[in-house]
Amino acid sequence: LRDNLTLIVHSAWLLKFNVGLDAYIDTHVAGVRHLIDLALSSRQNRPPRFFFLSSIAGAIEYKGPAEEPWIGDRSGQYLVPEYPVDDIAMAIKDQGYGQSKFVSERIICNAVEAGTGLRATVSRVGQLTGMSTNGEWSKHEYGAILLRTILLLGVCPTDIPVLYVIFFLF
Repeated sequence: LRDNLTLIVHSAWLLKFNVGLDAYIDTHVAGVRHLIDLALSSRQNRPPRFFFLSSIAGAIEYKGPAEEPWIGDRSGQYLVPEYPVDDIAMAIKDQGYGQSKFVSERIICNAVEAGTGLRATVSRVGQLTGMSTNGEWSKHEYGAILLRTILLLGVCPTDIPVLYVIFFLF
């Protein structure tokens, strides 16, 4: 595997909002470190690229200026920054999911900043959709429930954050 590996995409994570950080340490956070070690143990000239699918939950409490002022800071709303944050208070409070994503991002950033040669990308995602078998969004997800309710009632609330919908066509 080490001889042929060119890209590691890490997107597997326990999605439970009612457990603490401890529930993520031994498997998920440690798994990030193990994948970094795998990448850095490559026998190739350059280690494989490491892509980590994080979550906006890891920086959702950010209250600084918008990186893109023409998009954010409207009506007092903030955007999750597209750069590393250093304070765990930026993660959702008292929620292991967001805290574990924050800790994992920091592990990746520390490995890159230490000059290890790790080539890493972290992407903070809000919501993914599309089941592998039929492409449908789970009917029990927040976004799907909200959209169905808007269509059923024929009205859209004005006080919810902006929803960005992106369609990927392959």
